[in-house]
Amino acid sequence: MVLKREMEIEIGRDGKINIKVKGVQGVECLEFSQFLEEALGETVEQELTSEYYQLPAPTETTIQQTRQ
Repeated sequence: MVLKREMEIEIGRDGKINIKVKGVQGVECLEFSQFLEEALGETVEQELTSEYYQLPAPTETTIQQTRQ
C-alpha cells in the first residue's frame, strides 16, 4: 500500500508558519520537510506526530542470480 505524502502549510497573521507532514513515517518525515524549513529560516518549535514513531513500510527487493 502506497501512502499519499502531503505537506500542509499555514501562514498566520503574525507571519508564523506551521508545517504539518502527513503520510510520511519515521525519520523520513523530517527529511521530507527539511528543504522548506531551511528555506524559511530558523525552526522555533517542532512537534513530532504519531506517524514519526511508526516504522516505515518494508520494501521488497528480489535478486536473481544466474550461473555462467
